[in-house]
Amino acid sequence: MDGHLAFGYKVTYQWVLNRAKEIGIEPEDDSARARTDVMMKLLTKLAIRVGLLRQVRPISVKGKDVIAFCIASTDPGDGLPRRVTDADKVEKLRQLVGADGPPNWWRQD
Repeated sequence: MDGHLAFGYKVTYQWVLNRAKEIGIEPEDDSARARTDVMMKLLTKLAIRVGLLRQVRPISVKGKDVIAFCIASTDPGDGLPRRVTDADKVEKLRQLVGADGPPNWWRQD
């Protein structure tokens, strides 16, 4: 099997910037570094609110204007479990990103 799998929700960078702006986090400029800083601040604030700071990781989706909030991964370097059996964590992640449905598995690029 080529590549690793990740489990969570994909969101666009525009979603991240819009959501961050709603809670008062704005990028210093339009650079990739500034957008990354905003994403990390947003993830930290939202994850703290739902008690998932140590269980959620942002994972880039290569070649797309997308980031994924993940709670499981087959890549040991992500520091996440290989599977999620805690329905409460899945529900908290869904609320974190405001999704209507369940998270998905996908192949990391």
